[in-house]
Amino acid sequence: MRKYLPVILILLAFCLAYYLPILIKPDLILDRGNDLDGFFWPIFYYVKNHFISDKALPLWNNLILSGTPLLPDPQAPIFYPLNLLALIMPLEKFFIFSFMLHSFIGSLGMYFCSKNGFKFSQKTSLYLAILYLVTPKLAGYLEAGHVGLINSLAWIPFALLASLKLQEIPKSKYAIFFGISLALLYYCHFPTFLILIFAFGLLALKRKTILYLLLSFGIIFGLTAISLLPQLEWQKYSTRFLLLQNKDVYPKWNSIWQPLKNAVIPWADGLTSLEQIDTEKWLAIGIFPSLLALLGFLKLKKQVKMYFILGTIGIGLLILNNASPIYSFLLKQNWYLLLRVSTRFWILIMLAIFYLIGLAIEKNKSKPIQIMIIIAIIESTTLGWLYLKKPIIKNENLAPKEVFDYLTTDRSLSRVFCLTRCLSQKTAAVYNLQLLDGYNTLQQKNFSQEAWQLTGAYWNYYTLSIPPLGTFTQELKPDAKSLGQYNVKYLISPYQLTDKNFIFKTKIKKFFIYENKLLQPRANAPITFYSPNDIRIDTTSFERNQIVLAEVYNSGWKAFLNGKEEVPVQETPNALRAVDIKVDTEFVKFKYAPESFKTGKYLTLTTILFLIGYGIYQKTRQN
Repeated sequence: MRKYLPVILILLAFCLAYYLPILIKPDLILDRGNDLDGFFWPIFYYVKNHFISDKALPLWNNLILSGTPLLPDPQAPIFYPLNLLALIMPLEKFFIFSFMLHSFIGSLGMYFCSKNGFKFSQKTSLYLAILYLVTPKLAGYLEAGHVGLINSLAWIPFALLASLKLQEIPKSKYAIFFGISLALLYYCHFPTFLILIFAFGLLALKRKTILYLLLSFGIIFGLTAISLLPQLEWQKYSTRFLLLQNKDVYPKWNSIWQPLKNAVIPWADGLTSLEQIDTEKWLAIGIFPSLLALLGFLKLKKQVKMYFILGTIGIGLLILNNASPIYSFLLKQNWYLLLRVSTRFWILIMLAIFYLIGLAIEKNKSKPIQIMIIIAIIESTTLGWLYLKKPIIKNENLAPKEVFDYLTTDRSLSRVFCLTRCLSQKTAAVYNLQLLDGYNTLQQKNFSQEAWQLTGAYWNYYTLSIPPLGTFTQELKPDAKSLGQYNVKYLISPYQLTDKNFIFKTKIKKFFIYENKLLQPRANAPITFYSPNDIRIDTTSFERNQIVLAEVYNSGWKAFLNGKEEVPVQETPNALRAVDIKVDTEFVKFKYAPESFKTGKYLTLTTILFLIGYGIYQKTRQN
């Protein structure tokens, strides 16, 4: 530790410097109306509250979309180890600390990758670690609130180092290191994981490493099974495959030169033009890092240069998307459509650039090169700061606090629906309001289709929100009866509703609040216990033979008569849950317990125990 203490202190100092604008003004990322504010914060808040109160991880999210699975959601935070910090810290402080921690870990990873993988000197490795830490791409992730992508930067250098070491010296310890690094990457950001497991797997592949790579993949599968198996099971029931119907990939480019311009000279149209660059188009590297990478490229051997050129062209054709000469071919590739964002491949270009920069420094230790690397660090930091200071545009569509105060005076178990998604998911989570609408990467396919009737709108394409943004320009005509069956009691609208089943209650600022006259209870029998994973319904005085629960049907939910006898959960015509009961049934217990989760849980636990046992064995053997 004494040996690396100066490196650690220098990287910590640069980490603090890079995050200085955020430390001074946390709202730059915490109150921007981005994915952190509107999506991740509410989920973390929900998980934290229920973990503390229920002493169990919530596997189902009942706050949005009339209930949606949390367990198989690729962006769910429930199994990523470092998220445990959220349980002991206020969320605002947690997110800033977590981002800084991941940036520091990533820079340390790049230092070791450079020193032990690329075989660069300690000084060069430190330069690369600093450049990786202050990369402008990180500012794009921070501005957009892309929590998973920010976290993924911590483990990418370690996964790269492991693949290089495995290729150099095939050993079990490097295979395990490779597996653990990529498993952590999986829990951060699934698309990045898919791209890098393929790229780094090819990098490490040779005849002597095949068995070790199989061990790595086995460890990856074992460590991720608790989440991966439920995710694979749920995919066909989610809206993910709607991406294949409406063949489209983001972002769209004006020309083949726009990505290059955004990477090398993003400020070409003036510093204020940085504000206009969309997050997914923010590929900034800078002039001086690009010049250093070019100098490093010139130092490559002829054969290696050819590999770099071919690789860059191949990745560039993917990133170019609509500007690519093979665009029509790409739109026929399901894997490309399912990735949804072509610039996810940019990380491969970034890693190649860092290697070339290191090569330029190693091969030319002259004073001009040293000055260039210092300017490159300053340029990268400045670009990041400028992008982070983009003006925060407040969403004027959101309802004020007074609307939430009014809604929460009603303590009954019911749902709320705003026709223009005016209820912030973050504020709704704090007020514990259950919403019919919502914003999520994936939704239940059955609910998405049922939402056509519920909202009075129609769409047949992949969308992150229900109802989609495109419906906000029209006056929706929601169906009172269908909403009542979904236990929707209150509707909020910026315009007046004409359906007489919606009883006008009050107007707060520009928002009209209505009560649904056709409201039906959450279940057709009394609910005695309600939590994310478990629901209990009393049937002692129930005279009918079927319980209907106004919760979205999902095959992961099980039902037990009197808590013991399992019976099938049926899907009603409007995508709710129903259970046939017997005469002597006193209560019905619903439990969210997918079989894939049970299998995955045991596989992950077994893998962890194996790794612990292997570590103890190796330590004992060394002693």
